[in-house]
Amino acid sequence: MKKGFPFILAAFFLLSFTPTVTLSHDETLLKKYCTFSRYTQFMNADSFSSVYPPHIFDNRRVIACGESSHGSHENQLIKTAMFRYLAEKENVRVFILEASYAEVMTVNDYIHGKEIPPDSAMHSTSFWVWRTQEIRDLIEWMRNFNKGKTAAQQLYFLGMDMQEIRSAAKRSLEFFTLYDPSGSSKAKTLLQPFTTDTFYRIMRFPAEKKQQRMKNLASVDSLAALVPVPADPAAKEDFLLALHEISVLRQSFQFSAFLGPRGFVERDSAMAENVKWIAGNISPGHPVFVCAHNEHVAVKRYNFMKKYPYASTGALLRDFFGDAYYSIGVDFTTGSFNALTFPGRKSLKNLRDIATGKAMFEGPMPCNFEKKFRHTLFFHVAKYNSWMTWVNCDAAKNDPALMKSKLLRKENVIHSIGAGFLWESACLAATEFGKEFDSFLFFKRSTPSWILHDPL
Repeated sequence: MKKGFPFILAAFFLLSFTPTVTLSHDETLLKKYCTFSRYTQFMNADSFSSVYPPHIFDNRRVIACGESSHGSHENQLIKTAMFRYLAEKENVRVFILEASYAEVMTVNDYIHGKEIPPDSAMHSTSFWVWRTQEIRDLIEWMRNFNKGKTAAQQLYFLGMDMQEIRSAAKRSLEFFTLYDPSGSSKAKTLLQPFTTDTFYRIMRFPAEKKQQRMKNLASVDSLAALVPVPADPAAKEDFLLALHEISVLRQSFQFSAFLGPRGFVERDSAMAENVKWIAGNISPGHPVFVCAHNEHVAVKRYNFMKKYPYASTGALLRDFFGDAYYSIGVDFTTGSFNALTFPGRKSLKNLRDIATGKAMFEGPMPCNFEKKFRHTLFFHVAKYNSWMTWVNCDAAKNDPALMKSKLLRKENVIHSIGAGFLWESACLAATEFGKEFDSFLFFKRSTPSWILHDPL
């Protein structure tokens, strides 16, 4: 007998008696509304159409992809792979990120061929979660895609957030320098105070100082209204993108002035307005692709702290676009991710801590949904044993038997990890199947995003 035969025989018996996963009746019902994919299948634009449920992107104006953690490699890969497919096959022209509109304009300039060092373009955003290799790869792909294309065919990389007031003020001043040199001196006087403000300082301004800043902004609006719009279509688009900086500056100041519960509400409202503006002015004939946290792209409403009526960005976009708004949630079962931590704190006061330098960057952070939260829906989806499972919630919610199943009747939770992380149970959010998301992407294991620059 050959020496290797016993090992082959042992391997045969081990494989033969490996226990198979038995699906419950409810899990079998749900499986009918799922599609499954391997990593290589998802990453290839030519095979991507076999990954998602048929026709879900038809007649959409806004396709929004969420993420459960800002610091997950797989979360970032999913949105970049999806955008590449949508740009090549579904005529989507604009990638909109949950990042500062003013800061991201440098990235947009870069993908349109301006001679900017790649590192400078990447470092233009102050939010560490987007300074990653995954985003850099997407930016380089978009820059190469745009080469040789007409203005109407080119892609845009834009932001929808408004938290960075200094960048918005500097960009607003650049608008006057470029399009109204004669009015730039007056604009500089009005805008100069904003170029040194921070949201934490503005929050502590007395009421009269806030009112004076608002008067400055009203005067800036009046100056901008006198600037003629270029007749050339390509020049007009650049003009409108620059002009919108002034609106973003106002949003940023209002968010900072009401930092806290009301600012939380103001932020989602502002982001929804920016997406609507981009869709209407930069991409009127094509869908736009939005990438943000699950909490923003979800369609949800509640009273924040039992006092402030909150409507998510997704809820406001659904109000405006109706079924032409399509939301996709994303979550994982186990693994790790990058995050800021707040040593010694039992509450997440991340805005103040980051502003005062008390936050620490610690990654990767471990996470294990599968063992700790067996009551959640995505523990059951993990039993399908696929690298990624796409659940078509829109179709599934029309199945009476499935909607009455124990699987969906009990409360389900998903991860809700932003830039900061305390402990796992503090970073969970309840979700109602079929109401907040039209589809849900589930991947089994998360690994930390590939950060390029010092997070803090």
